[in-house]
Amino acid sequence: MIIDSSVVLNWLIRGGKFERECLKLREAFERGSISLKIPKIVIYDVCRRIVESDLPIDVASKLAHLTYEYLRFVSVELDGSMLPEIVRICRELSLDIAVASCIVLSNRLGEVYVTADRDLHELLIKSGFKVSHISDIF
Repeated sequence: MIIDSSVVLNWLIRGGKFERECLKLREAFERGSISLKIPKIVIYDVCRRIVESDLPIDVASKLAHLTYEYLRFVSVELDGSMLPEIVRICRELSLDIAVASCIVLSNRLGEVYVTADRDLHELLIKSGFKVSHISDIF
């Protein structure tokens, strides 16, 4: 299962619309019931969003560091041959590179891509991509 920043951020910052479902996913992963992967760029996307949050600087710094340490064990280095497809998806759908990387990694590995972003989910479904919304899983 490939997850994006929207899922991880629901683990870290309370009050998200799909927090409960995202936390259930994390619990299943930590129990060993499911396998998770993320493109390495997602780590930096999550850290960027932590930096941009309203958290105090010391808290944001610690959270970014702990997040990096936790996620690096599930991160996958992208193959350079994936870049043309990532660029095409970014341009055609006006998506950021982290999301496009999740799509491409999901396709290459034949694993489901899961997001907690409802608008993104709808856009990707309309565009013909295989993607699940976290609420469809939990």
